[in-house]
Amino acid sequence: MAYGLQIFNDNDNILLDTSKQSQMQVIQQTTHASGANLVAGTAQFILWNTVHSGGGSTITVFNQAYGSSNIYNGHSSVTFNVLRLGEVTQATPPTRPANDYGIETYNASSTVSYSDLFTKSYDILAIYPPGTVTGGDTVYTGATTDIYVGGGQPGHIASTYGTATFNNFAFFSNKIEFKSSYTSFFGGTSFPNSSQVIILKVRN
Repeated sequence: MAYGLQIFNDNDNILLDTSKQSQMQVIQQTTHASGANLVAGTAQFILWNTVHSGGGSTITVFNQAYGSSNIYNGHSSVTFNVLRLGEVTQATPPTRPANDYGIETYNASSTVSYSDLFTKSYDILAIYPPGTVTGGDTVYTGATTDIYVGGGQPGHIASTYGTATFNNFAFFSNKIEFKSSYTSFFGGTSFPNSSQVIILKVRN
């Protein structure tokens, strides 16, 4: 890039690039209760987290039907933490008080593409391109506090004939596994990720 600003994290992932038309920022940190729907907005990426302690794991059971923007939490009892990443051009940042200081960048249309008024920032720990992880693979190792993972449109369908799950995750106290598989009376098979899987840590 001839002119502008780029900011990288410790893993050499670009966090801010003023040559881009928009930037992905944390536009909401919320929760997703058991048995409830979460609406996935346009040009947004949804990531999940839960604090798991002890043995075993907490497995997400998210399902987003084809053509729907609703993501259903099919877990019987767990409320998951949610991080919503969105293009700043798709979301309105808070208004900066008069005589306040900070950083904002604008795209060629004079629309804000980055604003430090969004209170949460993040470190990208890993990005797995499509086809690089398979159901059952560990995508993160370490304490899972403030670690969020997302893998595109999730799916989970269970019937008397078998269970299919895609782009879901299992949270352990010391690792996170990617879940994408089909099981039935006759056995089962695992599938690779159909979209990017992103691992990030929330800061501040």
